[in-house]
Amino acid sequence: MNHKCMFTEEVELATTLGEIDFDAVSQDLEGLGYAEVSTGGGEDGLMAAVHAVGRQVGAHGFGCMHLRATGSELWLGRHTESLTDGATPLRYFALGCLVPAEQGGATHLYDGSEAAHILRALYPETREVHIRYRSAYRPEISDHPLIVEHKLYGAVLRYRSASEYNSMITRPTGMSEPDLYAVIENALGASLVHVHTWRAGDLLIVDNHRMLHSRAPFAGLRHMLRVRYDDPVHQTATLAE
Repeated sequence: MNHKCMFTEEVELATTLGEIDFDAVSQDLEGLGYAEVSTGGGEDGLMAAVHAVGRQVGAHGFGCMHLRATGSELWLGRHTESLTDGATPLRYFALGCLVPAEQGGATHLYDGSEAAHILRALYPETREVHIRYRSAYRPEISDHPLIVEHKLYGAVLRYRSASEYNSMITRPTGMSEPDLYAVIENALGASLVHVHTWRAGDLLIVDNHRMLHSRAPFAGLRHMLRVRYDDPVHQTATLAE
């Protein structure tokens, strides 16, 4: 069951936050495209870090959801977060762990800039690909080029793995849809940069303009928090200036 995070605006845990180097978080986001911190466990500790990271990256607010599931034999497909929310996906999101899976459930991060350069070098015709994305949970629809030009990263992938909610708008002549998805997935597979194995209290912050992510199959209860900074759909909290 998914529901909004419940917490007070006054969450300030100095003992937890004092152990986190937020300047290093900014440096990792800029250099690596992601950052990891450990809060020691518990929702209050995670939410205190969520607030602090949001202020560090200049966010005005965020939306937060509890994500609970018990076991899945399927991979969550590789994707850019919030593709259906408009022409430009949100910049930063974070995942926090309350209960790690008994087995599996790691989050995989892929460098979308590296994947875009691989595709352009091997399949220049992928520059013309556009895909329409829909949500299984909301009515929003949004169209995106597969490869976009980012002011910081240059060519970068904007993508969600094949799904019944995807519609291919344009694709290269002579390349079937399954073949196109296969070459994209191969480029992403070659662009894997990090596998995060979860522990309670972990917070993984991701630059969504650069990185794509997926989730491995898992066994047992897995209870996560998903945080979207400056979420255009819903806002759980406003961050002080």
